[in-house]
Amino acid sequence: MRIVKAKNGMERTGIAPSIGLRYPGKRLRARCLISSAILIAAVAAGPKTVSAQLVEEEKPDRWSFQVNLALAGYSGNQSLMMMSSGMSVSHLQTNLFEFDVSGRIDYSSSGGEEIARNVTGSIKFDLYPEADWSPFIFSTAQHIPTKNLHLRVNGGMGAKWTFWRLPAGNVSISLAGLYSYEDYGVKLKSTMEQFDRKARLSWRLKGANTFSSGISIEHIFYYQPRWSYTPDYLVDVDTTLSIQLSQILSLTVNHHFERDSQAPARNAQKDDHYFNVGLKLRW
Repeated sequence: MRIVKAKNGMERTGIAPSIGLRYPGKRLRARCLISSAILIAAVAAGPKTVSAQLVEEEKPDRWSFQVNLALAGYSGNQSLMMMSSGMSVSHLQTNLFEFDVSGRIDYSSSGGEEIARNVTGSIKFDLYPEADWSPFIFSTAQHIPTKNLHLRVNGGMGAKWTFWRLPAGNVSISLAGLYSYEDYGVKLKSTMEQFDRKARLSWRLKGANTFSSGISIEHIFYYQPRWSYTPDYLVDVDTTLSIQLSQILSLTVNHHFERDSQAPARNAQKDDHYFNVGLKLRW
């Protein structure tokens, strides 16, 4: 209570109109308004940057690179030990498409002299790999002097049916038509021809499974008869066991079998076996 003196000199009692008591929250409200304005401006200016950072952090890998190095035992047309090295590039977002490019060199020498150098390569494009039915195109090339085969190039297209699928594995069968070009390096005595062109069918059965322990197994079987002459055929069987040692490193054990029914025409044996143990680096 304060005593206020009027203009006529008389005194009266009353409550003084103190600003601090009359508007106790004015300064606080002003501060809140300023803070809110700053926060709204920051939010309005920043969501694109924050969103871009989150997208960049959560963006999945699109490509995988793989390097293999192995010691291989070879039997068939020759019995020898070989160093095998290979690399591949694969597209990881298989919900869109599958694309693989790979190459391998098998090399053997003795006393500083080269004994054998086999080179293989392949390229494949699969349009709907996660669907039950998927069309694909592919091409392969081989240079295998140990089988008296200077060059074999295959190219074709077909369709794949995945008839069994689980989160950890799948089994599929495919059929393709392919065109094959072969260069033997010299003229064959049986035909007096150095080159040959063939149309083939390609049947493939493939199964793969990955276990919770980090062990995976893959088995692929190919049967490729000549379209117009079925006694002329190729068989290719490949089985790979992989044991994951770390996030990017795996131990691999592989057996590969090849049969070429027409190899005797090139003074070569029909069957070849490869067995190799090595390391696979993938990132």
